[in-house]
Amino acid sequence: MINLEHRPDRRDKIAAQSARLGVDLQFFPAVNGYAASDDFFDTRFARSGPLGLLGTGDKACTLSHFNALEAFCAGDCSYCLMVEDDAIISAELGLWLGDLSWWPRGADVVKLEAYEQAGLVVLLGPDHSCHLGRSLAPLWSRHAGTCGYMISKAGARAALAQSDHVDVPIDHLLFNGNISALARQLNVYQLYPALFKQTPHEGTSDVIGLRKRPKGVARLAQELRRGLGEVRRLPIQISQRLFRGGLIEAIQFADTPKHAKPA
Repeated sequence: MINLEHRPDRRDKIAAQSARLGVDLQFFPAVNGYAASDDFFDTRFARSGPLGLLGTGDKACTLSHFNALEAFCAGDCSYCLMVEDDAIISAELGLWLGDLSWWPRGADVVKLEAYEQAGLVVLLGPDHSCHLGRSLAPLWSRHAGTCGYMISKAGARAALAQSDHVDVPIDHLLFNGNISALARQLNVYQLYPALFKQTPHEGTSDVIGLRKRPKGVARLAQELRRGLGEVRRLPIQISQRLFRGGLIEAIQFADTPKHAKPA
């Protein structure tokens, strides 16, 4: 559980959730973007990338994940649950952590989150499996957010191998194959209905508070760069949809699932 030391409000809230669920989360100190200088990030991050300028908050969040992944790789566990401190967690999380027989063969990362954005759908591969009323399938398109995911040691090492000069935030690095070579390299699965969703920020996010939005021509150029990344992958995704059995799904959070697709 990644948490800024100056946000005990978030730590207490997530600790109360996990205590009710009987899940023992280990708190890991996040990098404070307000306290770090630009020079602190310069050796690890590009100034801008396919999504435009990288804000200090996005850099701090990304580095927080890298630091936690390094700690995971230094230990003996084979898998790690990564959670951000603004997550809303399903009551069934403990059931999924208590038995990992559901883990897809060959998977590097399983995204457990539903990123709540109006009209957002994702492309999933046809290789579905079911467990405890939820479905798992390969994730073939962009799906932002890193408030809840599980990663294998091989997946963590692959991410850390590309952590020296990052040009996109951690969620796009892991879950946006349109612009991230790492996301295309990793074998990523999506769980749905999801076990996690992000709490609405309502002005309380430290990451958003550190973002600097370009204006005018610079903003237009940034949006064009983002759109180009999507367009480049579009022919591949159309082919996956038409000829490889890809499925379009709107990923939603469910405290307890009402139904699941047949395996």
